Amino acid sequence: MSIRSITLFGTALTLALGSFAAAAGDTQRVSCEKRVNRSKASVDGKRLPAGNYYAKLDAMDGTPAAQSNTSPAVAGEVEFDFDSNNNDIVEGATPISAGFISGTQVTGSIYNAANNALVFTKTADCRVRAR
Repeated sequence: MSIRSITLFGTALTLALGSFAAAAGDTQRVSCEKRVNRSKASVDGKRLPAGNYYAKLDAMDGTPAAQSNTSPAVAGEVEFDFDSNNNDIVEGATPISAGFISGTQVTGSIYNAANNALVFTKTADCRVRAR
């Protein structure tokens, strides 16, 4: 194999892997906060292809996961909020119970609504506040 062939192969592989990462949503964030009387979390994706997405939030304690409504990617981004606070629910957050986050971690996942394909999943450590 010549050096030129190796270089071309390496370039093609880099481009292919870069395209896959962008298609799969290569930037994501899951954050959460647990209080005595409140649970809240956010699941965000960036660099997503155009389409509709939904999120699931898993408290990892056997409680059924909460699922958001479907939302379109705007400029390649989607954000899903989950909250037990009524004011945030009125503003569009997916309702969860105040005790939904019972441990110190949650797993957030984003799915492509067209085919229910998992785009990404990530586990986050929750901030725990006394009040």
